Amino acid sequence: MKLQKQVDRLLYPPYRYYFGLASLPFSTVAFAFTALLAYLLYQEIRARRVSRKCYVLILNRAVGDISCSSCFILCSFYLLSVDAETFE
Repeated sequence: MKLQKQVDRLLYPPYRYYFGLASLPFSTVAFAFTALLAYLLYQEIRARRVSRKCYVLILNRAVGDISCSSCFILCSFYLLSVDAETFE
């Protein structure tokens, strides 16, 4: 048990940096651009300016990318909010 706590304390700084601080700007920018893309695609499909077959698939991909980006943002906030003692 004591060894596990020492390992957790040693692993916490790399996790905090690579999964918390380093990925947060990229995830935020990706979320913003993908949300903008999804909104514009939805407007174009609704106005019937583009064919629905291909662009609905692109819209589906954009929704998946939005959910992935939001998951990374939440993980980053979690890693930045916990300390090394409560990290598991």
